[in-house]
Amino acid sequence: MLRKKNLFIIVISTLLSHTLYAQIGGESTYQFLSLPFSARTSALAGSSSSVYDNDLNLALSNPSLLDSSMHQHISINYADYLKDINYGTAAYAYHSAKLGTFALALNYFNYGEFTEADETSQKLGTFTSSDYAFNLLYARPISNQIQVGASMKVLYSDYYLYSSSGIAFDLAATYHKDQTGFSSSLLISNLGFQFKPYRESNYESLPLDVQLGVSQRLKYAPFRVMLQMHHLHNWNLAYDSPLKDNTGVLGQKDKEEEKPNAFTQSLDELIRHINVGVEFIPVKNIYLRAGFNFQRYKELVVDSKFGMVGFGLGAGIRIYKFHISYSHAFYHVSGATNTFSVSSNLNEFF
Repeated sequence: MLRKKNLFIIVISTLLSHTLYAQIGGESTYQFLSLPFSARTSALAGSSSSVYDNDLNLALSNPSLLDSSMHQHISINYADYLKDINYGTAAYAYHSAKLGTFALALNYFNYGEFTEADETSQKLGTFTSSDYAFNLLYARPISNQIQVGASMKVLYSDYYLYSSSGIAFDLAATYHKDQTGFSSSLLISNLGFQFKPYRESNYESLPLDVQLGVSQRLKYAPFRVMLQMHHLHNWNLAYDSPLKDNTGVLGQKDKEEEKPNAFTQSLDELIRHINVGVEFIPVKNIYLRAGFNFQRYKELVVDSKFGMVGFGLGAGIRIYKFHISYSHAFYHVSGATNTFSVSSNLNEFF
């Protein structure tokens, strides 16, 4: 018996990534791995993977940011994504003087509840679908200014009658100079493969990403600025959606669109790889954040209405022994995401 909703789940889980019409969208599975799992990362529009400042949530995206100062740190994140979709993370870090710093984390992605129906539209019940990632992170310094790290992610997807499992690895290195507030990171994320595909013998690739980022905290002003380049292994991220073609009734174009010159095209390809962000720290325990994701804007903006597509905004505050953060990220004029994060150092309670 045909179950139409099963096909819908597979399609929507493939499309739920940063770039609905991007060339990289739909070419790999486990796209939930590309989402920002903390409020800080979401507010900075994905530009925060080089920030070296004792934040366990940032280490979840870049394991080389994990260090001894995060011993006994915990963090919990929750994101209210589009429609009824939500996802979250829980993490814990531990430092060993002999071995280095470790962290454990669990990511989940819940697509909500679906109605099951047969080919005659007879309702048979309801079901849910979800993705999970079990993370083990490790990092250690190799000098006073260079930190290296790696993470292993065991992956599992359950889409009702379809399921899949796999494994992914992140490799990273961070250079930081605390005296000047500068840091830079190189990250290779989601190297891996499927143990079990959704359909027999139909193995899919993982959303590989090569990133290079820099972060600078200004010496005489309470600001930190960030720039990050992503998908450096795939320079051409542009995709001409057929929905943008000006076609007539017979499927022919009403007019021939002018092709961009080489310089314009090269510039467009460059900016699609760039995320930028800024943090404003007016006082010690209050943070204001903003970021812009050029690729998200280029792929999801509606020509007739700009809105705030591509932007992320957020704030953070330390209350008692807890760091609390919130972000509001604009993915499309029809909807935005809200992310909440709470983190603490268990050592402060003893």
